[in-house]
Amino acid sequence: MSIKKNMLYGSLVLMFLSLLVIYPKLSLADTFSDDFAENSKYTEISERMREDGASEEDIQNVITKLKKGEVLDSEKPVSSNKTISPFSLQETNEVQPELAATLDNPVAVQRFPDGSYKKVGIELEKSEISVMSNTTSLYFNVYGTSPTARASYNTSAVIDTHLGASYITGVSGINIIAYGGNFLNEKLSIIRATEIRSKSIPAIAELYFKETNFVGTNASRRLTVEIGDHIADRYGIKVKYDDPNAATAGYK
Repeated sequence: MSIKKNMLYGSLVLMFLSLLVIYPKLSLADTFSDDFAENSKYTEISERMREDGASEEDIQNVITKLKKGEVLDSEKPVSSNKTISPFSLQETNEVQPELAATLDNPVAVQRFPDGSYKKVGIELEKSEISVMSNTTSLYFNVYGTSPTARASYNTSAVIDTHLGASYITGVSGINIIAYGGNFLNEKLSIIRATEIRSKSIPAIAELYFKETNFVGTNASRRLTVEIGDHIADRYGIKVKYDDPNAATAGYK
């Protein structure tokens, strides 16, 4: 009798082992690996948010919302004629104020009720003054961030400090990171190289990309540099991130 029981027990063990071979996803190791990868994404987002100055409460609110598969307030689309207020999240027909940084105010942040945010900044790297031509050559880095993505690039420009027009001489060094997700269709270009000073129309450069985070939310991102004498800044430079009025600004 004991021999039959041992044979039965041995057969059950062999069946269980064969199932693990045939269906490897049933293994505890794979389950642990999947959980570890998912938790790593949340850890990466939390660390990024701390670097951007978010509070622990805001970080927890954002992580909880992402775990539920919900869209962050900072990723909800806005338009130039009907926007979502960052304070009440109610639709309004008023144009939403732009999120912009200048060399006089190099960092700007827009925070939303769920703890998410958008942040834009500019960092001056080098300037060269030419007294003979009344110009200043500038080299600077611009960036835009949110809880789930960060983008930046380098820009060079010549600023006319007298009566001529300022212009963008180059853009380079795209750097995009999607935390726990991916990005595609990135494009960095100079849309208008030289300002039209008499009409207060700026020179424009822009980085565009589409972000998809790991919960499946899509967001179109724009990081834009504008240069013009009419801009309230010592060098007439403004950097914008996800400008809701871009459709009416003369560029796509």
